[in-house]
Amino acid sequence: MVVYIWLDADGFVPCGVLEVTERGRQTSSTFRYGNLYLERENRVAIDPIQLPLPRAGSSRSFVTEPDFAVFNGVRDAAPDGWGQHVIQSYAGGRVLTDFDLLAAGGMDRVGALAFGPDLSGPRRWAPWKPGLAEIQTGDIHGETLSMELLLDDIEVLERAQITREADHVNEALKRFIERGSSLGGARPKANVVEQGGSWIAKFSRERDAYSVVRAEWLTMELARTCGLRVPRTKIVQVPGAAENIRDVYMIERFDRHPSKQQGELARTHFVSALTMLGAHEQDRDRWGYADIADAIRIHGSARHVQADMREIWQRMVLNAFVQNEDDHLRNHGFLWDDAGWRLSPLYDVCPLPTHSHDRRLALKVDDQTREATVESLLAASPRFGINREEATGLLQTMARTIVANLAPLTARAGLNQMDTERLKDCFSLARSAAADRAFQPT
Repeated sequence: MVVYIWLDADGFVPCGVLEVTERGRQTSSTFRYGNLYLERENRVAIDPIQLPLPRAGSSRSFVTEPDFAVFNGVRDAAPDGWGQHVIQSYAGGRVLTDFDLLAAGGMDRVGALAFGPDLSGPRRWAPWKPGLAEIQTGDIHGETLSMELLLDDIEVLERAQITREADHVNEALKRFIERGSSLGGARPKANVVEQGGSWIAKFSRERDAYSVVRAEWLTMELARTCGLRVPRTKIVQVPGAAENIRDVYMIERFDRHPSKQQGELARTHFVSALTMLGAHEQDRDRWGYADIADAIRIHGSARHVQADMREIWQRMVLNAFVQNEDDHLRNHGFLWDDAGWRLSPLYDVCPLPTHSHDRRLALKVDDQTREATVESLLAASPRFGINREEATGLLQTMARTIVANLAPLTARAGLNQMDTERLKDCFSLARSAAADRAFQPT
């Protein structure tokens, strides 16, 4: 397949050719940049670690390392979770390959990459069908789909039995595959254009144990009060089937911005922290926040390196203070800004209520442990260019800011009494730090 990338001056341009090879259970990929692309002054590496830019005129082909089906930077543009479910439903329940998912993922995928079967331009197609059959989603381009219609589609998809006949896909699936099949994450979501901007709408689910979408809004807004870079967010309510009202969490996309091309939003190239570290999904126990800081130091946009290293430490503190234990490498990202890679705005931060008062993050706090305590957070700070005294002040300020804003933001989030009580212990470390008890010698 041909890999395309959005360059602001030119829109989508072909940047290389990707080949995915399957041998039994083993999948590998090769990639080669196009010579014309390498001659561009505004060329960008689609993966700075696994696919660095060779010199112009180079015929080098890159091959995935053992156990990597596709290159990380390409994988970042593939659908995940809910998006895979939608596409597999469209494919009649077939087990799809990485190649299938890339081809069928659509144009709303994260970042600036797109794919096509040839040089005629990016498009989505179904490799499991004969020839280069394009995925037909109906005449919905330019159509404004209401949130109610999207919710109806989600409820159909949540309840539908996946058939083995792709040709029998109903209209709900045809509509939704255009709006929500290219996005990552496990929750039902869709891309929504509002007031000239692009937003991701994340829908609540009937089986949610608590209001996850309202809790996510709460923690993102707490992060904003702490001075972290947070996109615009909001909660809307949408009537669903049988007069059932569902909450929808909306976050403005930071990988889209106004374009000079009328009627189209420009795209900013995005890679996950997993890609920036050249890491494998199965090696998650190996990596920590300091590794992200090292990547910022090496690959970061020069004018933002110090600020981004400071912020990634603060995000580690935030995740401990709100008990977000889903802070894995895919939930941290980078954007290309023509001078290097800038830590992306915050996303996917949500409290996880448990019966434990320990804070065990997905990423290591230091080289030894994932246990987040006030002491381990402060001890790690020099790796981020922050001395102990400054780190102590930052941590205390964040704790007191969270505690001061927790009640009013909980009220604004509309969390009911039961959910408020359920989430209460998620903020216990912040309360302890704010009261200075966590700084007393033990």
